[in-house]
Amino acid sequence: MAPTQAHRAHPREAVAWFDSPFGLLVGRSMGELVTALAFTASAPPELDPPAWPPTQGRAGVLEQLGDELAAYWAGEALAFTVALDWSRVGGFRHDVLVATAQIPYGRTTTYGGLAERVGRVGQARAVGGVLRSNPWVIVVGCHRVLGADGALTGYGGGPTTGGRLDVKASLLALEAEWNEPTLFGAGLG
Repeated sequence: MAPTQAHRAHPREAVAWFDSPFGLLVGRSMGELVTALAFTASAPPELDPPAWPPTQGRAGVLEQLGDELAAYWAGEALAFTVALDWSRVGGFRHDVLVATAQIPYGRTTTYGGLAERVGRVGQARAVGGVLRSNPWVIVVGCHRVLGADGALTGYGGGPTTGGRLDVKASLLALEAEWNEPTLFGAGLG
């Protein structure tokens, strides 16, 4: 899926908007690294109809992101390979986001399990706080993190999906649909 629009906000920054089953996503990149991906309420005013969807040029890494998102929505990609700008997150936040990015497609863990994985046993709420501000929705699968009892408990996602558990549930259902068991009963993810 090519970006619907790309433009430069800074000499090296590019911004692109992508359609998704759950609304519009905005992606940002600096050079060849994705700096952000979040759901957004709307495209900027200059993209209002009749100019929507625009046909302007594409930015390399954002074009790759668009292609990978399209493959994800179609169940053709079980992982993202687009390069993320990890320099923008540090310390505990970095550790939590890296661990979250390593949760396989179609699998889940708990906030407590993630806290334990990054060496912070008992800090499930702190993990939730980090995931609430995940800069790369979908790509870093924070939707795969559940409450201790397996309940859906919060979803950051950006301004249009923040707190919308139906989006989190739908993302998990989408992955479950494409994560069919193999001959040996194990999921693909």
